[in-house]
Amino acid sequence: MPPPPYGYGPPMSPKPGVIPLRPLRLGDIFEGAIATIRGNPGATIGLSLILGLVVTVLVVVGMVGVAQIPTGSDDAATGLTLAVSYGGKFLWAFAGLILTGMLIAVLSEAVLGRRMTIGAAWGRARPRIWSLIGLSVLLFLAAMISLAIVVVLLVVLGMTAGSTPTIIVGVLLGIGWFLGMVFCYVRLSLASAAIVLERIGPIRACKRSWSLTGGQFWRIFGITLLAALVVGFISGVLSGIATLGAEAISLSSTSDADHVLTVTLIVSTITGTLVSALTAPFQANVTGLLYLDQRIRKEGLDVTLMAAADPKASAAR
Repeated sequence: MPPPPYGYGPPMSPKPGVIPLRPLRLGDIFEGAIATIRGNPGATIGLSLILGLVVTVLVVVGMVGVAQIPTGSDDAATGLTLAVSYGGKFLWAFAGLILTGMLIAVLSEAVLGRRMTIGAAWGRARPRIWSLIGLSVLLFLAAMISLAIVVVLLVVLGMTAGSTPTIIVGVLLGIGWFLGMVFCYVRLSLASAAIVLERIGPIRACKRSWSLTGGQFWRIFGITLLAALVVGFISGVLSGIATLGAEAISLSSTSDADHVLTVTLIVSTITGTLVSALTAPFQANVTGLLYLDQRIRKEGLDVTLMAAADPKASAAR
């Protein structure tokens, strides 16, 4: 059968912004995530770096301050530095909640071909901050409670059945717990986008995400995993280079192992936070686009987006 004459092929999907308004393919999601960053560098990379720098300064000041405390033991000083370093990771996790909400707000406008400033993004995300924090606490508690149940079962089994059955059951329960966490993570991965874009609470957002991801587990899992691998590879390379450079500089200036470790920890923390800030917009955009894709597939959101992108057409209808 000969191809249709020029101009008579299948109609192109409308694309007012960073994605075509139709069910998205993997390439659409990754291209849309990158295009959102390119079109809104200030409200994505700039915003992310600002938060990253704030966290980095607080953590480095804490590390330097801890290093000046006379502990009487190098091990104690190193332990305090490690504690501040891990505290910085928790602080960045909190900042990441705020960042995710703002980045998803930026994405929602980029889909319609609009740009957003940092101030506008903050205005959209600010009312949803407590809901995002509530979601994080809810998921953390669920994970810890389920892990505690596994530990209690193993303790009881160890007291009644001996070590060998306990080890076997422990391995099986550990694998099952891990797989269960992965499954729940994927099914609840769209909750943050629902909180920001639908303005609902944490529990409703979890139910919403569970509904949207129904029947799409493997697809969402694959795309999320691929995005995480890309980000992880880039982060690993950059962090590794910075850490090796810090060790080389420290070793050239002193042979004190504790000093080398402290400097390496500080540089690793700075690099890790800044690299996370650079990669966070891509991850947030992938999550937001998966949310929009599921609503397009299941709820016909593309029609609503077309109307929002073209108000004149909407008024005419």
